Amino acid sequence: MDAVKKLQAWLAKVNFNGSREDFYKNLALAMKHDEPVADFLQEEIKEALKYKEQGTVLLCGRMLRRQNEQEGRLAHMMTTIVPLGDVFALSGIDEVDKSKKIEGLYFLADSIVRVRAMTGMIFKALETLITMLPIFLAFALIDAIILVPEYEQMMPVERWPAIGKAIYAISYVVRNYWFALAILFVGSIAAFIWSLNNWTGKYRVAADSVFPYFLYRNFHSSIFLVRLAQLLKTDKSLNEALLILRARAAPWLRWHIDRFLRNMTRYGEDYGQIINTGIFSRRMQKQIRAQAKYSGFREALLELGGSGMNMLMEDMSKIASRVNKVSLIFCFGGLIFFHFGMQYTSNVLISQLKAESAPVSH
Repeated sequence: MDAVKKLQAWLAKVNFNGSREDFYKNLALAMKHDEPVADFLQEEIKEALKYKEQGTVLLCGRMLRRQNEQEGRLAHMMTTIVPLGDVFALSGIDEVDKSKKIEGLYFLADSIVRVRAMTGMIFKALETLITMLPIFLAFALIDAIILVPEYEQMMPVERWPAIGKAIYAISYVVRNYWFALAILFVGSIAAFIWSLNNWTGKYRVAADSVFPYFLYRNFHSSIFLVRLAQLLKTDKSLNEALLILRARAAPWLRWHIDRFLRNMTRYGEDYGQIINTGIFSRRMQKQIRAQAKYSGFREALLELGGSGMNMLMEDMSKIASRVNKVSLIFCFGGLIFFHFGMQYTSNVLISQLKAESAPVSH
């Protein structure tokens, strides 16, 4: 029974987080019209009961119970329901006056939409690779496991054409060392996934400029900028905001924040050097530096944490297009290689067999 309740709660959270920006906007609107948060939540529950939305009833009921605790702090009310980044932003919103609370909630809602759009860009960038690679691998495995052994029985490999010998070499490795290849493949994927959050240092900065690491860097640098802007919006100092983000950051982001903090002490108002940690693309670095020159560093980060996301999404759109084209060329190239190679090898073998079986004229 507990497992069923946990599943229901998890599904309710997934559904809620899929459109939580609407909740924040509605909450901000209620605050603007001086409606108490408890009354707003009760209205949400009443509406959900009317339309039999049990997940909303469950979560809003939880929020309502928490709302009476810790002086009605929004961060406490939403903890475990929304992502940790939202909780950080809400903890800052709790510290400011009503007008800035409303402004902060609207900014948080807009940020969620932008981050979701960035997530869509990442999936778009990998769309072709994810779709085509399994087809390419299936085609290659069929050739390696089924067709190549059949051709091998027809004629010794020494008499195959060069392209056939190349495919045979791939087939030989796959058939005889498949277990080692499987371990290597799984290990490489696991190492790569681990490295995304944990690998740091100057070599990682260099790796972040090439595929696939630059996808991770661009995505997480944009989220970092959004979260930073959310905290700055609640009158946190830049140092405070960075330390809050550092507290729960993965090693990769923590390394960049540490360099950020050191650079602020070391370079003063040289904003180009302060942000030169490798977390931002060169284009974004230039934009921050130019904006900071005229409106101040804090204002530049605030501005680019909002409208600057449009520029990041432009960049991601271009990157997605390039990655999809390269993936398409790679996968189709592989398919053509195996198809043409096996077809050509088949024709050569058949010709040789016909020549050998033809009667010798005297």
